[in-house]
Amino acid sequence: MKRILATLLAAVLVIGGSSLGVLAATTVDMPFGTSVEVYDDDGDPVGDFEASGGKITADYVVPGKEYYVKLPADTEPVSGLTDATVGDVTDNDNFSFKLDRDENGKLLDSVSFVNKKFDGETERNDYIKVSLKESAMTEDKKLTFDVYFKAKRTEDGKWDSGDRVNIRFELWVNNDVEDGEDADFEVGEGVVFNPVSNETNTITWGGNYDVASLKFEANDDADKFYAKLSTKSNAQIYRDYGDPADADLFFRTFVGSPSVDSTSRATLTLYNPWSQEDDDDYEVDPYDVFIYEVDDGELTDVTDRFQYVDGDDTETGTDGWQIKVRTLSNYVLSDTELDTSGTDWEEPTDEIVPETPTVQNPNPAPTPAPSTGSSDLVGAAICAAAVSLGVIVRMKKRK
Repeated sequence: MKRILATLLAAVLVIGGSSLGVLAATTVDMPFGTSVEVYDDDGDPVGDFEASGGKITADYVVPGKEYYVKLPADTEPVSGLTDATVGDVTDNDNFSFKLDRDENGKLLDSVSFVNKKFDGETERNDYIKVSLKESAMTEDKKLTFDVYFKAKRTEDGKWDSGDRVNIRFELWVNNDVEDGEDADFEVGEGVVFNPVSNETNTITWGGNYDVASLKFEANDDADKFYAKLSTKSNAQIYRDYGDPADADLFFRTFVGSPSVDSTSRATLTLYNPWSQEDDDDYEVDPYDVFIYEVDDGELTDVTDRFQYVDGDDTETGTDGWQIKVRTLSNYVLSDTELDTSGTDWEEPTDEIVPETPTVQNPNPAPTPAPSTGSSDLVGAAICAAAVSLGVIVRMKKRK
């Protein structure tokens, strides 16, 4: 029996040693050096990024944006992997691409490895594409994550199966902030408005024409708010409400439904989007227009809460409908009455990340390299051996 036990223990040690040898994968940094090239989705350079070895940092990136981080040249050697180059690592036959989310990972929409040629470039290049979700956040949040290329197989003299080439990202995310009493924003622009306390503040949204404006008396130490106005059509509302009535709809969506920190209710003006005829009459009589508030896909007729005014009583000189509000909501203007008795509504898939309190830490503790998992597997092997020994002992006692 002693000889059996000795043989079994020796086998466990051999298996454990073999596991350590097989699973002791190497993790090294992508060789960025001290600089990195980053571009937006138009191919314009973004100068807020820095590199330190295999770590990419940025003090300011914007929710809802895409960033392309250019990888080193294919011929660049990868320190720590013998005779391996960046081109070897980015070859899908050799390595697979992985993502590990860390702090505030929900701010990420996706991270991918792409080969792309921007307009005006003569050749394609490899990039890490970082896509951020849109967010109504008004304060900085730190976003951290790792991406790495993991070896699919062993290449003698170069790398072992499971070896990793890692890139660490540490980014501070926030929307643009506009300070002041008066601001003009483009429709669709994600901006945080920082009002002047104890003063009259005015925001105007537009583009090719005036879309909306907001006027309010700010409180003492007034809070910032996300001031994005979208005019994008909602296909489901058109399908459920507009099309059955053959209606012409205009959408006014204040993303995130922000509250306005004012001494009294703010004045919101939705400007008339219908064209005027030669005699200055609108193609749709303003007093025949219906206004609906959108809440989780349900429409509520709020026409009676609005008052139609001419340009002499608006901020831009354009005719429109005015309402007193505490919170900016989502509205639909219609040239005909809609049937709001009930529909089978499906919630839109576009996700807005809610704002949550966060604590800033400009000097975070160093992040350890990704685990290779070898210690877990070796521990499992030893546990299995212990169970086997227990079985043998019990068998001996039965004899």
